[in-house]
Amino acid sequence: MVTHLPSPILVIGYGNTLRSDDGVGPAVAQAISQWQNSQLQTLICHQLTPELADSIAGAGLVIFVDALDCNALKMSAPKTQLRSLDLGIRPPTPASATVAAENPEIPSLLGHFYQPESLLHMTKWLYGHVPPAWLIAVPAVSFELGCEFSEIAIQGMQRALVVIQTLIDEVQGMTTKFPSLHLPSESLKLPVRI
Repeated sequence: MVTHLPSPILVIGYGNTLRSDDGVGPAVAQAISQWQNSQLQTLICHQLTPELADSIAGAGLVIFVDALDCNALKMSAPKTQLRSLDLGIRPPTPASATVAAENPEIPSLLGHFYQPESLLHMTKWLYGHVPPAWLIAVPAVSFELGCEFSEIAIQGMQRALVVIQTLIDEVQGMTTKFPSLHLPSESLKLPVRI
């Protein structure tokens, strides 16, 4: 008898570990890598790159974790945020990149050149499909050179771990009942702001 193993859940933590709070994504992914869960894979990287498309295509669910620059967004009460990455939006084009470059008053939400949506669009183009994907944005206020996190980032990382565990528990509960089920991200009933 062949047992169907669901596709792995992939957590990608990214950011610069040498710039204080910018390293929250890798720190969260590192913490998750210690969890005893055979269906969970973690990747830690400085930036999102096209080479990640292969790992994404093989996953059943992808969770991106990155810093949310609260200073740039002028957030008075920063909170860890969970956002579904819906590919119903238009793929990024060189023209939209030019608009962003010419309008610096439009803050980059996460500060990285390659965004999760761009990587998901490329994965769909290369492999013909993408798994449901979520972005966990952890509040960050300090981007100075260093390896220590601000209190806001520490609280945000703790909350991110709870949110990710809840998301994983819900997904694994659904796939246990329906092993071959492909889960659309709309089927997960989790709050957008934590």
